[in-house]
Amino acid sequence: MLPGDILVFKKGNSLVTRLLSWLLQKFEPDYDGWGWHTAMVVMFRNPIDPVYYIVHSVDKGVSIAPLDDVPGEYRVYRWFTDTPTDKEVWLAANSLIGKPYDIDAYFGTIVAYIWHKLTGKSWRVIDDEFHCWELTFWLCRLLGEPIQPMNKYPILSELLKHYGKRPLDGIYRRLS
Repeated sequence: MLPGDILVFKKGNSLVTRLLSWLLQKFEPDYDGWGWHTAMVVMFRNPIDPVYYIVHSVDKGVSIAPLDDVPGEYRVYRWFTDTPTDKEVWLAANSLIGKPYDIDAYFGTIVAYIWHKLTGKSWRVIDDEFHCWELTFWLCRLLGEPIQPMNKYPILSELLKHYGKRPLDGIYRRLS
């Protein structure tokens, strides 16, 4: 894995995750229903025995954590044409540490998605809060390679359609 790689973690079993995942799968053919939570690789220390760190947004907000602290399976996706350095990713991530989790964005995403389907126009409320998809997409923008226009709510299928639903190496990785 390299700094800036995007991780998509296997979907959990909470009622909200299952419901929203089911809805997304019904309307977005590029979403395969496997993953849900996203994060970005920030850096690692000690190349002989690497410890990877990720930046992600969870209920307590944006934070950096050792990858091994996040349970479950994940897939690795490489978005950047030129891999950013761990310092570049660290600086971008560090500027967002402590920002609150954006629970309202789920509702906004649904309304904006329906509006776009009906009118062909996009809109988005941009605030200082992030859920995991928003954070991942915002970091890609900060690092110079945005995934989509600013006026659209981030949706996991936007990222996946660029890859044909296939992770970087075609396999699932299991955390120890």
